[in-house]
Amino acid sequence: MTELPKITSCFGVIMEENQIPPRIYLVHNNADTLGPNGEEGKPEGWGLPGGGSEEGETPEDTVKREVLLEEGLLTELATKGFNSEFGEILFEHKPRINNDIFIFHLKKVSGEGLKVIEEISETRRIMLADLGAILKIPLAIKIIPDTKEKIKNPEGIYFSTRERIFGVLEYLNYDFYNLIPDLDRLIKEIRREEVGNYVYNLLMAAVRKKMKIMERRAKFLRPDLDDHYEYQELLERYRPLIMAGGGVCQ
Repeated sequence: MTELPKITSCFGVIMEENQIPPRIYLVHNNADTLGPNGEEGKPEGWGLPGGGSEEGETPEDTVKREVLLEEGLLTELATKGFNSEFGEILFEHKPRINNDIFIFHLKKVSGEGLKVIEEISETRRIMLADLGAILKIPLAIKIIPDTKEKIKNPEGIYFSTRERIFGVLEYLNYDFYNLIPDLDRLIKEIRREEVGNYVYNLLMAAVRKKMKIMERRAKFLRPDLDDHYEYQELLERYRPLIMAGGGVCQ
């Protein structure tokens, strides 16, 4: 069997931290009939800006070029991944289609505004979305377990996009309570099968961490103080979720 040509795909996570809460740049992709190696093409939906490398390009050059074409943003590396060859934070390989995927953490070049978006044949819209909104966007393609039927939503988000965003933010050690101010409410509304185990477990870990902090504080407070009751309320609210997720509250 002839080996498929190597495909290199590069995507950027760009966050506007001067907004409250911070927001991530997304781009709306048109559907592809076929992928570059003949695989089923991606459906229409929201994803990270990025695309495939041209001959002689490094992954870093690719992601900067694609972000400029799709988002109109001049960017540079915000964080260089530890021991990474090209500065990527995450790396994925899909052997079935021989695809290397590089995920970068980028920032806008200081003093540069939006440029003309040139790649309108593939992408037509951009969006700045906070993490709470990103968690609530339905999937661009959802597979029904019993029938294997694929339900497509052109206004949905790719499953991998959410995982890549949260993967970069976890690598950067962000506090998800600071990034998602309404996480206490949101954690009860999101569905594990929609966001995936990885993202859901990250959020539950943030909830557990907050509860441990509240528990330590409560030990030094009188029962009539507000913080004590706030901890007790949090404990009762999230005990079923934490027990279901494998955590134990003592």
